[in-house]
Amino acid sequence: MKYFAVFLFTLFTFLFVSSGTGHAVNLFLACDDPAVSDSSVCKDQSRPIAISGNDSLLSRVVGVLALIIGFSGVLLMIWGGMNYIMANGDSQRVAKAKDTILFASIGLIIAIFARVIIGFALARIGT
Repeated sequence: MKYFAVFLFTLFTFLFVSSGTGHAVNLFLACDDPAVSDSSVCKDQSRPIAISGNDSLLSRVVGVLALIIGFSGVLLMIWGGMNYIMANGDSQRVAKAKDTILFASIGLIIAIFARVIIGFALARIGT
């Protein structure tokens, strides 16, 4: 729990400190040049971001969240496996490690089904 609190503190500190120092750069300024104005990048800048559908903002956000959840689930399964190996026959530690592996597996299954359901819903909304 202590490491999780340190992780959250570091993450929020990084986000709040670095958010005021960055500057946005307009990458499309080169599109004003007639030599490159016909490129696909310059043509796509006027296309609005789709909210629903297969290549939409929501599907990208859901994909990133699914990746984060999947990565966390695998890390928790590894953590539970390491705790199971290091339990040395202590029944309480073995039970705790098995619970960690079980709950990480359940979380991964729920995340996979949620991704499928949200993908199906976004596909239906987009059509």
